[in-house]
Amino acid sequence: MSMSDIESMSSDGSDSDLSTEEFLENIPDEKTIDCVKLVSNKVNKIEEIANNFKNLQKKHFLKYGLSSFTLENLQKLVAITTQFHNPNSSSESSK
Repeated sequence: MSMSDIESMSSDGSDSDLSTEEFLENIPDEKTIDCVKLVSNKVNKIEEIANNFKNLQKKHFLKYGLSSFTLENLQKLVAITTQFHNPNSSSESSK
């Protein structure tokens, strides 16, 4: 078997249109390989960060049933929350 026969055969034994020169021209150069490796590493890091973000424990907010509060505590709660949402009301009441 001659070199030209080997060049014209593909891995499955069929004739190929790709010559050795064309094959060698399509091999990426060192810069392209380095660029692909860099992009691949960046994508891997992004995937790792995304996976870690998904695995973080989520904060659970405490839930209180208002039925467990006494009437006095509910009145205090209303007074405190209205002070935070309407700061002018405390200054008006002091006038």
